[in-house]
Amino acid sequence: MTGGKFTLSGTGNISGNKATAEATSTDPETPAADTSVKGLGGAVYINNGTVDITGGTMGEASKPNSAVNGAGVYVDGGTVNVSGGNIQFNSASINGGGLYVTGGNVNVSGGIIDGNKAGQRGGGVYLPDGLFTMNGGTISNNYAEFRGGGIFLKKSPTLNAGIISGNKAYGGGGLCINGDMLKLTSPDVQIYDNTATNGGGVSVLNGDFILDGGNVGVEDKTPNHATNGGGVYVKVESDTSDSTVEGEAKAIIKKGNIWHNDATYGGGVYLAVGGSFTMEGEDAVISKNEATNGGGIYLYTSPALQAGSITKNTATENGGGMYIYDCLVELSSEGKVYITNNSAVKGAGIYIHEKTATDAPGGETGGETGGETGGETGGETSGETEADPDPDTTVTYDAISNATPEHKVGLRLSDKTKGHFYFIGNKATESG
Repeated sequence: MTGGKFTLSGTGNISGNKATAEATSTDPETPAADTSVKGLGGAVYINNGTVDITGGTMGEASKPNSAVNGAGVYVDGGTVNVSGGNIQFNSASINGGGLYVTGGNVNVSGGIIDGNKAGQRGGGVYLPDGLFTMNGGTISNNYAEFRGGGIFLKKSPTLNAGIISGNKAYGGGGLCINGDMLKLTSPDVQIYDNTATNGGGVSVLNGDFILDGGNVGVEDKTPNHATNGGGVYVKVESDTSDSTVEGEAKAIIKKGNIWHNDATYGGGVYLAVGGSFTMEGEDAVISKNEATNGGGIYLYTSPALQAGSITKNTATENGGGMYIYDCLVELSSEGKVYITNNSAVKGAGIYIHEKTATDAPGGETGGETGGETGGETGGETSGETEADPDPDTTVTYDAISNATPEHKVGLRLSDKTKGHFYFIGNKATESG
């Protein structure tokens, strides 16, 4: 269909349709550039038009819609508005199990996008170059083999309300954004019970994560879960297999909660090599997260702790509040920083691992290979693996050590600090 508007409403049902011809474009993100491409839009395909879904059903468990890209809906140069109905059980072999929109926008204010699958990115929603706005609705139980179980984006979204839960992917179980900022400002967005290797709740690649009033994780709901970064995963990466990438991605915690998440490394937040971490608001809270190492936070850099609370996090091994890899940590605040009631075997408040010659290079080894090459056709060939630091080569701290600026690894209180640090009630079963 070219131009105009398509509306699904009432009890309408579009199920069991297939658009299965293999795509011949060299770039599956912009397949419309090749007129020989087929396999787009299992249920609905529209060019330069609008799709309104106010009711009805698109896909059934026994009769899913399927396609190469956009198994439920494929829109090239238009807008999709979802205010009701169900987009469910659709399956795309490449991107966009539920929705695939290129050259346009997606607005979700109601309805349910549930149980959709994608072979690479965007199990629920795939939006490579448009704007995503969520004012309600539910995106749940979707799956992507590579990134963005619930949602995959390349531009900063507006998230005001809604539920993102139960989604799964290699990277960004709930949401993955690559190349722009993710800013969470609303407590009415619930992100919980999502699962990934990197970033159970959200994964931010080549951009900044800013928490300024929103939450990642929901009390009394199933936690977000990951190997790295149960709640939040932030990383700079290139489109090559190089594991060392120059540049910076920032995690900035101003206001809100990262809580009730769990992981192997970084229950609340995992910030990969090359990033920076800042906590700067009195209402910024990282709490009640769990991990093997780094119950609250796992870092490769000295954090800028200006104000906020890191409290009641648990590590079954090291670093209840924070696990910091191989650097000199200098504490210098502007306000009050509370690192309280965290628990671990070693380093209940802060644990610093000193790298030795026998260590793997950092906590991440191998990096991502394959990655996003050839128009995002490569996928993942080896993934990221984590080196388990040797506990016999670590230095652990729960309060302030007398390290000097000449030390390469350690913890010191800057003589320029204007605020206060409170290390209270942290409990380590062995040391720190």
